Order: sequence, then C-alpha cells, then structure tokens
Amino acid sequence: MKRKILSILLVLAACLPFVACEDELDIAKKGDMGSQDTYYKTDDDALAAVSGAYYYWFYNFNGLTWTANMLSDDIYCGGSTAGDDPDYHDLNNYTVNAENGRVETDYSELYNLIYASNLVIEKVGRFTEQNPETEVKRRCVAEAYFFRGFAHFWLAAFWGTPPVVDHLLQPEEYQVKNSQPGECMEQAAKDIKHAIDMNALKSKSGPEDKSVMAYITQEGAKAMLGKVWMFQEKWDDAAKILDEVILSGKYELYRGEYEDIIKSRTNWSCEGVLETQAPSDATDQVKWNFMSYICISPGWRNDAIDWQNSGIYEEKQFGPVSVKVIKDEFKDFNQSGYGFCNPRKGAYDDFVRCEGANGYRLNQVIKTSDWVKNYMGLKLITYLHGHDQYFNWKNRFLISDMVHDNGGWNIFCQTTGRYMRYAEVLLNAAECYFRAGNPGRAKDLVNEVRDRARATPYGSVTLEQIKLERRCELYNEHNRWFDLVRWGEAATVLKDQGKVTPNLLPDWTTAPDASSNPGNGFRAGVNERLPYPAKECRLNPGVKQNPGY
Repeated sequence: MKRKILSILLVLAACLPFVACEDELDIAKKGDMGSQDTYYKTDDDALAAVSGAYYYWFYNFNGLTWTANMLSDDIYCGGSTAGDDPDYHDLNNYTVNAENGRVETDYSELYNLIYASNLVIEKVGRFTEQNPETEVKRRCVAEAYFFRGFAHFWLAAFWGTPPVVDHLLQPEEYQVKNSQPGECMEQAAKDIKHAIDMNALKSKSGPEDKSVMAYITQEGAKAMLGKVWMFQEKWDDAAKILDEVILSGKYELYRGEYEDIIKSRTNWSCEGVLETQAPSDATDQVKWNFMSYICISPGWRNDAIDWQNSGIYEEKQFGPVSVKVIKDEFKDFNQSGYGFCNPRKGAYDDFVRCEGANGYRLNQVIKTSDWVKNYMGLKLITYLHGHDQYFNWKNRFLISDMVHDNGGWNIFCQTTGRYMRYAEVLLNAAECYFRAGNPGRAKDLVNEVRDRARATPYGSVTLEQIKLERRCELYNEHNRWFDLVRWGEAATVLKDQGKVTPNLLPDWTTAPDASSNPGNGFRAGVNERLPYPAKECRLNPGVKQNPGY
C-alpha cells in the first residue's frame, strides 16, 4: 500500500508544470514539444493532468481547515506570542481584514484547484475520434468535476458570492464578477452531482479496503453532495443521499483508541471518506513537495516546557549506571511543537455537558492542566500563549506522524488530511433527517456516534443535542464555524471572541495577554463572510467587497 501511495505522490510532484498558467512561463520552445491541444490524448496524459487537481486538493487542506478552525470557538490561536503568524491571530480574534495573507492564499489556491479541474474537463473530456473515451479518462473527468464542485463549495461557504468559473477563461474573461447569492453553492452541487452521475469514480469494496483511499470515491462524492445540500437546506435530498453512503456498508466508525482518530496510525481507516494523500517515503522529491505544518503546529510548545525534568521520564538501572528513559506510554510523544490550536474552556465545558467530566471521548481529545501537571509531571519554563489550562490531545504531535526527522522543524509528516470522516456523514444525516421530520432516524444515527464515544444513548433526540454532538465529535475539524454561521448562532456565540486572550503561566495560573482587546469580537452582518483579498479587488474591479470590510 505504501508503494502505491508513494507512486501517486511522485506523479503529483512531476505533473505540476502541466497545471501552471501558460502566461507564467515564457520559455522559448525548440522543436515540437506539443501543446494543450495535442497533449491530453492518452490515459497517462489524463492521469498526469488530474494529479494536478489532486495536488491542490492536498495542498489546500492545511490552509482551508486552519482558517475555518481559527474562526471557530474551538481553539485559541496560540503560538509563541500574538505576533507569531499574525494572520491566524487576526482570524481568531475577528480583526481580519482584506490584506490578510491567509485569506488571500486560500482564495487564490481554490481558484488554482478550479483551473486544474477545468483543464481536465475541457482537454481530457473533449472526446473525439482522435481522442477516444476510455475508462481511465472518464474517471479522471469525473474526479475533476468533483474537485471543481468542492472548490466552489469552500468559496461559497467562506465568501458567499465569489465568481463562478465553470470553464477555462479566455484573457478577455479574466475580470469575472461576483456571483449571485446562492449561485456558487449551486455550482458546487451541480458539479459534484455530475461527477456522481458519470458513474465513473472508484468505489471501496468494504470498510477495510485501502486500495482506493487516495482517490475520490463514488460514496465520497455522495457524502460531499449531501453536505452541500445540507448547506442549501435541502433536507430531504441531503438525508437520502447521505443514507446511500451509510447503507452502502463500505464505511464504519473506527473502533480503536479515539485519541488516534486523526493521526497517521489511522490513515485511510474504515472511517476515512474524503482523505488526502500523504507521503510514506522520505525522498527529497516527495517530502519537499508535500511538506505540511499539520502535525507540528498544534504540538505542545517545545521551548516552554521542561521536558527533561518531567514525569514522562523514569530512572532505569543498567548495571552500575542509572539512565533517564522515556516511559513506554510517552515514547511516541513528539516534543517538537509550536503550540497553536489550544482548546477553549467553552469547548471543554460542552464536552462535559455532552458526556460528563469523565467522558471517554472528552479525555481522549482534551487534557486538563491538572492532568498534565500531576500525571505527566510537566513543568513550564515560561508562559504558554493563548492557553486556558487545556491541552490538545487529539491533535498532539507524535513521532510516528513524521516521515522524516528534520530536527526541530518537523514539517514532513505522513498524516493524511481528513476533509470528512464517516462520523460526520452520520451527524450530517442526523441533522437532515431531524429537520426533514424523522427524529427517530436522527436519534439512531446520533446514538451510533455516541456508542463509539462510550456515552449514554438518547431515548429521543432534540436538535440542540444533535448540535452538541457535532460540537464534540467534530471538535477542531473545520466544521464548527460553518455550523454556527448556517445555524444563525455565530453573532451570539462569537461576540466576545478575542476580547481576552489568556496565557498559562509557569505557576499554572492564567493572566490576560497584553494583546487582549475589548474591541475584538464577531461583528454581526460582517464576519459571517471573509473579506475578498484586497489584491483581488484591485486587479479585478468586477469583484465587489463583502459588507463591513
């Protein structure tokens, strides 16, 4: 399996020149090197082309999901200080503006994904006698339709009315105007449904089948379409197509230790529905094209903790020599982290409401400072920024997450990006069934998730209980902010976010950081959408800025 995934990654790394915009390259040709009109003819050409879209799908994961998480009330931004990656702090504190670099990158990279997808749709999918249709080409085109719809979904969810780009643009078309309200999300639904209707995507044979997990599957596309329809409040349609995924029997909830649910140990598990590639080899060609901060950034802040004199070590006698060694239960714990994404007290309290202070899932997701201080015996050398005495455990950094040890700069990890787990499919379906008037089916789906969490099952279920279950099960997995916005609850829940940023001091007490500002916080009518990048508005007068920015 590792060899197969690696080969896909090598194709991705090699194919990137084919998805670059032509006007970015001004190199004289010598001889007949072909063109876009003559290149996309063989199955290998098609695979190389769609691999460009797969690469952008992989590349976008870290940025898109981090942006969504930073906007939520799941976490404090953290890091070393308020000046450590300030674009993320501005998102977390709702001081974001149109010059935000993270916003600009997310916006442009989603359109890169659309461009790569349109190349495949128009060049590979233009079947003629000279370019006959094959099973491989047809699948590549279906994958491209999925990716184009996927990109339009994220654009609509973040910006509301961004330009819709459903074909390769000619130079005179570059200044595309804003779409109408709902148009971009409808484009997402249309494209993903087209991908499904082509009936060309791969499909798993069963829950443990890992042979197709690096691909977009038919069921994965259905799960994504169900999510799009849920955002459009098409409850019946969403519930039915999500149930097709559930009743297929091709996915299950992972039943190992919950603390590993998004770690490399569970790459392409029975729960993975939409999951990116990850390198499993340390060759330079792979590791530099697929570097990622997905693991090291939320790791505990290495320079603030006295690891050597902590309780994770024990003295062992080797003959006459006494040596400090790491206890077996902490041998995989990686001590090189950047200290971002620290849990908020409100998130912890909601876990307690959902399953109790001794809840199995809670204690596999978040650790309290008392546990860290008394069980791990950790000592702080200096303060932890943006820290309210709660430590990430689900997002902890493990040695086994690394594909290559790069010293303190461990950006080469083999953990896949989980855009969607099967648990989300169950909870999306539960909400849709409840809103469609079938609370009994909703209850059964929620209880399936609660059973894995070892929480008491519900005899009947309310919408608030479904929302709470989503809050806990999908904690820090890029869903919370979108949920609050579409439920109309963001202005209430997030109104005070950023007003006070706590620091955890060496004596294990907290104090407000100097960056705390009572003027921060969610602004109703503004922060339901991100600003369009200022650069985009300057270059494209067709794009009108979102209100309040």
